[in-house]
Amino acid sequence: MFALKLPLSSLLLFVLLTFVAFAQKAPNFSTKQTPFPKARQVSKTWSYRSAKAHGNVTYPDPYFWMERPYTTDKEVQQFAANQQAFTEKYMSKCTNANAIDKSIRDAYDFNDYFGFTFMDDQKNPFYFFSLKRIGENRKTYYIATPAEFEAASKTNFANPPGRKFFDENALSVDGTASLSTYYFSLDSKYFAYLVTEADASVGTWYIRETSSPLLKASKTPGGDGRLPEAIPRCDGSLMWKPDSSGFYYTQVNDPKGGTNTDIGSVARFHKVGTAYEKDILIVHADPSQDSFYTLYESLDGQWLILINSQGTGEAAVYATRPLEQPLSDKMKWISLAPAKEDIIYSIAIVGNTFYAQSDHDAPNGKVVKYEMDWSKARSVSKLQDLKDKVNPIDVIPARANAQMTFSLVLDNDKVVLVMTENGKYVLYLYSLLTGKLIQPILPEETFTIHEVYYADSGSKHMMVTYWGPYSPRKSVQIGWDGTKIVATTFFVETVKGVAPGDYITEQLQATSKDGTKVPFFAVYNKNTKLDGTAPVIMHFAGAYGIIENLFWYPLHFSIMRLYGAVIVYAGVRGGGDKGNEWRIAGERLNRQNTFDDIIAVAQDLVKRKIAGPGKVIAEGQGAGGTFAAVVGRQAPPNTFGAILSDIAPTDWFLISRGIAGSSQVADFGDPNNATEFDVIRSWSPLQNIDPTKQKVFPPILLTPSDSDQYTAPAHAFKYIAQLQNSYPNSPNPFLMHLQKNAGGNAVDGNQATLIKKAFHQQCFVQLALGLTQRV
Repeated sequence: MFALKLPLSSLLLFVLLTFVAFAQKAPNFSTKQTPFPKARQVSKTWSYRSAKAHGNVTYPDPYFWMERPYTTDKEVQQFAANQQAFTEKYMSKCTNANAIDKSIRDAYDFNDYFGFTFMDDQKNPFYFFSLKRIGENRKTYYIATPAEFEAASKTNFANPPGRKFFDENALSVDGTASLSTYYFSLDSKYFAYLVTEADASVGTWYIRETSSPLLKASKTPGGDGRLPEAIPRCDGSLMWKPDSSGFYYTQVNDPKGGTNTDIGSVARFHKVGTAYEKDILIVHADPSQDSFYTLYESLDGQWLILINSQGTGEAAVYATRPLEQPLSDKMKWISLAPAKEDIIYSIAIVGNTFYAQSDHDAPNGKVVKYEMDWSKARSVSKLQDLKDKVNPIDVIPARANAQMTFSLVLDNDKVVLVMTENGKYVLYLYSLLTGKLIQPILPEETFTIHEVYYADSGSKHMMVTYWGPYSPRKSVQIGWDGTKIVATTFFVETVKGVAPGDYITEQLQATSKDGTKVPFFAVYNKNTKLDGTAPVIMHFAGAYGIIENLFWYPLHFSIMRLYGAVIVYAGVRGGGDKGNEWRIAGERLNRQNTFDDIIAVAQDLVKRKIAGPGKVIAEGQGAGGTFAAVVGRQAPPNTFGAILSDIAPTDWFLISRGIAGSSQVADFGDPNNATEFDVIRSWSPLQNIDPTKQKVFPPILLTPSDSDQYTAPAHAFKYIAQLQNSYPNSPNPFLMHLQKNAGGNAVDGNQATLIKKAFHQQCFVQLALGLTQRV
């Protein structure tokens, strides 16, 4: 099973957002009546080299003690409890709490089918998928025959077809364990599944036979009925051998709650039925701390590719023939691209040719091939000693007007390219052998691609799921019939009482500070009057070259429906809305362009009378939230009326000291570089709280997770403590709601946790902006 989850599902990706801005006095709040909680300070400082200062710059970190692990430190837990109690006092003023709760639950009240996969190259083909309904915190996975699946499509999947195979709730008695990813063996006899605690990023591999379902909870880690072996500290990369006797996998060091910067990989082989301690080490860790391994295997098992990626994205590529030699750390390998000069993602292996997506002399991405010459193979003590370089040959050239975002193999010698064009993901089918375009796929589709699943490189089918701002699911099967793609829509899910014709979508542009035209989408009910009185919930990404437009998010929909709000998706620089050049224009030393674009869109909304003054709600998950905190300091007063900051890093120097640090350098710069330090220091939210320069901060609600290994909750703890201490008489609330056992998954985690978070966010917005319910 292979999956592409586009941004706002768990991960593929470390995507981030937080918002802070100026606002007038918020109703329903007074520090005289409810003063901010107090927190002790310590004498801690940090020093970095500064090009601007021609020497060292030192800054204080008075709440450094809050970086101690939340899960074990009593003082940190008490601080969080005090903040939660303060937040609940404010939330108690929400007089229509029942209506808000119902609105949010209604937005979750649909059949949340997920991960449709057609295992079409098996002796007995079957479909695999999951379902989560309202009131169900975790997913239940099903196996269905093609006949059962087709019959269910005729009723729009009113009931799930097939048999229950795996109940995620059964992984633990308390519901904290979750299924992160999974792979069937090629004969479908075995099911390897990665289990994480509290939606963490690193977990344990378990194995069970497909004939042994997991439907009843127990205290056994991984559930009853599984095989005895358990493989700890794994991050999800796994490849089964063709004979299903075992699999190759990568293993990482203990992340230590996100504080361990040395999280590099090793590669091992596990034989089914043997203890983990007997697993064979194949590749030692790269001496560099910022390297991660991923594995890719040819369908016949003759070739095994190892990609060694560093934090900035550039990768080294090596290959071996595992069936021709004993598995060990003394195996022979060849190097294809040893220097980590280009960003490289695997696509397919056809014969002795390795196809990959690359940015080699092509910022927008292209498809290349490497011819693998086994005669050059040799055994070395570490792969980094291999220096032979194979010159890549262009197969599918880059396009000037589109970004090659993802690539997925179909029928072993064809590739589906996910291109970013004009702020949307678009699919094309190409031949790997000739590089020729075969056809566009679903070119008229108006919704956004959410996920693509396929069984393996030999599969002739893919399952594509779309979503939109007023429709949570539309699932389409695309299949290769030998001459063309045949697309079949088999499932469309809507929310009760919603008709797609009731909503209008506009694509507009704002003019940024330097004259650049910044695209954005606006979605609203056809009965909403754009007369300068409506609230707007504004979402953006602005990092990693991704786009986050026109997607389903229950909070957005609930606010739109309950208050007549407009949903806006801003395609600011740093994101991928206009290709890789658009990303470059907002990264590292160019980051100020991102902030200028955000402010420009917010101001344009008021000029167009889409939003009322002070009625723009800045919202997001991850890095965008970091940017929002920045524009809160930079924007003119009353640009933003409220800030929703979900799992967002607010101390960029803490990010650089943790597990995610190296992976952020390409987009945000290296604080250990004197010039880049100056830029980061100029915008990092925590270090720029200054009441002498900014008299008023807007209302802000931070929603960190207690078990996020990438954005530790210390970000929110330190930031909220510093805000409250710096503005003790603030006319606006600075609040925090801590998500319990939620990890870094902002969208697809425990349903009860997500509903509780959304309730706090919506109640906060209503109180802070003085909104009135319209329906």
